[in-house]
Amino acid sequence: MGTLLATIAALAIVLAPAAVGLTEPPSDSAGRGSVVPEARAADVSGRPGDGTIADRYDPMKAGESKSWAGVSAGGSSMCGLRVSGALWCWGYNYQGQLGDGTTTDRLSPVRVGGSSNWADVSAGGGHTCGVRTSGALWCWGDNRYGQLGDGTTTDRHAPVRVGGSTNWASVTPGPSHTCALRTGGALWCWGWNHRGEVGDGTTTERHAPVRVGGSANWVIVSASSDVTCGGAGEWCSVVLGLQRVGSVG
Repeated sequence: MGTLLATIAALAIVLAPAAVGLTEPPSDSAGRGSVVPEARAADVSGRPGDGTIADRYDPMKAGESKSWAGVSAGGSSMCGLRVSGALWCWGYNYQGQLGDGTTTDRLSPVRVGGSSNWADVSAGGGHTCGVRTSGALWCWGDNRYGQLGDGTTTDRHAPVRVGGSTNWASVTPGPSHTCALRTGGALWCWGWNHRGEVGDGTTTERHAPVRVGGSANWVIVSASSDVTCGGAGEWCSVVLGLQRVGSVG
């Protein structure tokens, strides 16, 4: 697993949009963070969630709640889950990535809808996705390349359901594409595919989930700028399809 994570980090640097001349703007990674919603930041997006746009070089508490279960840091926003299953987001909201039905930036956590059955959330570049306890997948925000997976290229300012399946296990949005795992171990991706990052053997943009190969033994996936890597023997989707990265340790 260490080899896989190191490979993802290296490829994300080497294949960043600026390096390969793409028009897509680069963005921060969308990895999950600590279960305590404290953040260090040096920007004006309001990502620390302390109600200000001041730079923070030490941990600052986001709101007053002490019932946070998990948090995900995106390129310009943050989202966190409460132990109750409620979802809250904050930061930049110019493409609706906070999911509160507006494009108003939020300097403090704002609740996303009224549901209390969120099991997982992951913030990407300009879009966010989450899995409900029912196994249903929802996405919202930037949809220029179909990265929300709802079959359109229309930005969504509130969560929109991705298909009708109820067996999604986890999701990872990149800057402009998204990948998700089913509970049976199948891998699906969609969105920007100009460098083959969707992994379906083409460079065709996908506005709805497409299955990556026929394997059902994927256990982890991470979507970055123009590369996707997964832990079914440590494979990466670069250029047109899946390529093996080293050997399994």
